[in-house]
Amino acid sequence: MSIGRNIRRLRESHGMNQAQLAEIAGVTDKAVSTWENDLKIPRMAAIQRIADYFGLLKSDIIEDSSSFSGYEREKPPVERIPVVGRVVAGIPTEAVEDIVDWEEIPHTLARRGDYIGLKVKGSSMEPRFLDGDTVIVRRQPDVESGEIAIVFVNGNEATMKKVLKQPDGITLVALNTAVYEPHFYSNRMIAELPVTIYGKVVELRGKL
Repeated sequence: MSIGRNIRRLRESHGMNQAQLAEIAGVTDKAVSTWENDLKIPRMAAIQRIADYFGLLKSDIIEDSSSFSGYEREKPPVERIPVVGRVVAGIPTEAVEDIVDWEEIPHTLARRGDYIGLKVKGSSMEPRFLDGDTVIVRRQPDVESGEIAIVFVNGNEATMKKVLKQPDGITLVALNTAVYEPHFYSNRMIAELPVTIYGKVVELRGKL
């Protein structure tokens, strides 16, 4: 059995599409497609991220054997996290009453940080994130340049944007620039407004 087939069977056994697995592996959904069609072999770092997420060993994924059964294992322990319709500055996650749903994440992921689900609103992050989708967010005060984060501007309700860092400030960029032009905030504006990062978007769970 090929690595690609192992990955496909693991993905399908958890009801995931290629885009969702790509988010976990830190690659594009096109990359996942090339793996599953045996056109390319995934890098070990991507395999490790997939194994960590599902509570498996790397050997469960790369083992070229008909005895592979990682996808048949008992599912790893999970934790439920709330999905909220909005995040408001100054209100702790545990105090939010705007819970609209619940999602499950593997315990191996949950133990690495504080997570919350957030419903996507609007079209500014289309086509990757659609209105009504759910994103899983890890609470952290900073992100790397180019990563997608949940950000507070001027104490308002949080917004989801790509964060581009420059020496003199940051630019918040929508994926759909037709409805939201990039906004630059100088270091002074970041301190005075303020502009603060709530967390990093680590996974997309789209609507059916």
